[in-house]
Amino acid sequence: MLKDPQKKAILRQERRIGLLALLFASVCFILLLLFCNRSEVSVLFSILFLVGAIILALFDGFTRRNKKQWLARHGVSILAQITRIEERQWKADSGHYECYILHLEWISDTGRIYHFQQEIPWTQYHYQRYTPGSWCTVHIDPDDPTFYHVEA
Repeated sequence: MLKDPQKKAILRQERRIGLLALLFASVCFILLLLFCNRSEVSVLFSILFLVGAIILALFDGFTRRNKKQWLARHGVSILAQITRIEERQWKADSGHYECYILHLEWISDTGRIYHFQQEIPWTQYHYQRYTPGSWCTVHIDPDDPTFYHVEA
């Protein structure tokens, strides 16, 4: 049972952002199917989609900032080793997108292995800095290492 109300709120926010994104994508898909042949609706749909995406991005940024601040006050810093780097690419009407997923591993004092992941946009990815076998700082909650933030 979580005792810290601020951490509890952050976890709730993280769950909500996922549910909101899924709900938003579902509604947009249904609206697109229903009104795909009407040009005036397409413009309105585009504006609503853009506004919704901006609101989700702001909410996600707010949640990440709160998590980083909480971990700065209550967490500890560890070094985790990069075990693998996964490249993801996809194409959309607006262009080609690419990001990298860092997979990290840390072995605690008790011998338990913890795995962490961090998505990095291609614009922030540095080939020299992120290589398998190199180390990254991860801020964790010492009571719950699954609550973390990778400093990448």
